[in-house]
Amino acid sequence: FMASSANVLWKLNQISVTNTLLPLPAFFVVYDAFYAPFHRALHHRSVYAFVHKHHHRQVVPTRGNTDAINVHPFEFVMGEYNHILTIFLVSRYLLPIHAVACLLFLAIGGCLATLNHTRLDCVFLRVPFTSIPVFAVRAHDTHHVIPNSNYGQYIMLWDWVMGTFRPHPQDPGSIESRRKPAARCKLQAEHSHEADMPVVGTKEKIG
Repeated sequence: FMASSANVLWKLNQISVTNTLLPLPAFFVVYDAFYAPFHRALHHRSVYAFVHKHHHRQVVPTRGNTDAINVHPFEFVMGEYNHILTIFLVSRYLLPIHAVACLLFLAIGGCLATLNHTRLDCVFLRVPFTSIPVFAVRAHDTHHVIPNSNYGQYIMLWDWVMGTFRPHPQDPGSIESRRKPAARCKLQAEHSHEADMPVVGTKEKIG
């Protein structure tokens, strides 16, 4: 596609900020606009066991790219085709792009997918006016623990739109972080109540 499309430039003297750097954010937004709903569909109980369950056998991914590409062949092909679809849509309907931008998209995407399957705690940017990260390793880590959340491959924008974003259990604002103070308050109240109660016991008999 890149070789035959008139909207993909190849000459080095045609490289510019507009056709090389500007398309990059658009690539990731468009890619996950398709991938996040697709990923969510793979978690439907009617198909989960046949395709995506294989990837989730690794509950705590640690091996980087090895875990990132450890997916069913159907899922792998669809994910790669989505890159081509993204490049087509951005170059056809948004702006002409340089081939270098496409290569950067694939390279950066590969790095982000790899990071998502490591123990490295990386966070890049946040959705404006929210605490939701645009990219965060913790977000995908949460998905492996709580599968019905955080379906985006690269960014959490569309999970925010779909209402499927879930903060990491250790992050402020998460369900788990709200439960802990409540549990502590309940425990403190119980201890306070016990302290106010008279001590009932038997006196030791002397002599």
